[in-house]
Amino acid sequence: MKRTTKAFIASLLLVGSTLTVGAQERISVRKQIHRQEQKSPRKDSGEKKHGMWSIKPQMGLTVSTLTGDDAEGLESQTSWNGGIEVERKLNERIGLSVGLLYTNTGAKEKNRKQSYYVGGPRLVEEPFKPQDTSIDYVNFDKTRYTLQYLSLPLIVNAYVVKGLALKVGVQPMFKVGGNSVFHKWGYYKAPHEPDSEYRHHDEENKTSIRKSLSTAVFAFPIGLSYEWKQVFVDARYHFSVGSAIKYSSVNNRYLSVNLGYRFEL
Repeated sequence: MKRTTKAFIASLLLVGSTLTVGAQERISVRKQIHRQEQKSPRKDSGEKKHGMWSIKPQMGLTVSTLTGDDAEGLESQTSWNGGIEVERKLNERIGLSVGLLYTNTGAKEKNRKQSYYVGGPRLVEEPFKPQDTSIDYVNFDKTRYTLQYLSLPLIVNAYVVKGLALKVGVQPMFKVGGNSVFHKWGYYKAPHEPDSEYRHHDEENKTSIRKSLSTAVFAFPIGLSYEWKQVFVDARYHFSVGSAIKYSSVNNRYLSVNLGYRFEL
């Protein structure tokens, strides 16, 4: 009887020991899984992984001008640019991007030029309100210059806080085309009708200046961007090195403000 009791107690102790070891092993496995979950970000956490690639189509406005010794009397003009960039995140703070953008730059004449025929010296203002019928005609004219490029921006993006990035880089720009638009308008009287009312005329002439442009220039962009739910606004100021026009001293300067969307790969 005693032997039977001892054997029974020994069996109970063995079963209890086995259950305890099994429970400890299960607890240990759960702890390891928990540690792994803490180290690895969840897929739906919204955090950007290191080494992640993304595609960023974008489009926006450019405000540009031409500067230099041979670009006096010009002021800024507004145009557009657009294209796509590809970015790779190196770590939480740094990303590298390369892009292909179609860019319009240029400038327009600051002051209207005017010519007129009149019996004596007079200043004719625009809008024209003739008070002296001795004026036979008055013309105003202004020229706008547009330079078109394919740009390849190489940008370093520094993510300083959530959603906000500082940008700096280099941007080769290859000419695609260019034109000058001569706009002329004015008022005149019909020949041999000095007492007739003034008539208005308005005309534009576009001329290609592509052959006059340098094949390529280099720009240095600096700026910032802000992203919210993969929609971003990107603003950059660009200043170029090398003349935009052959045999002259004319440099591009422009600000671009683009709206885009990030597609994560």
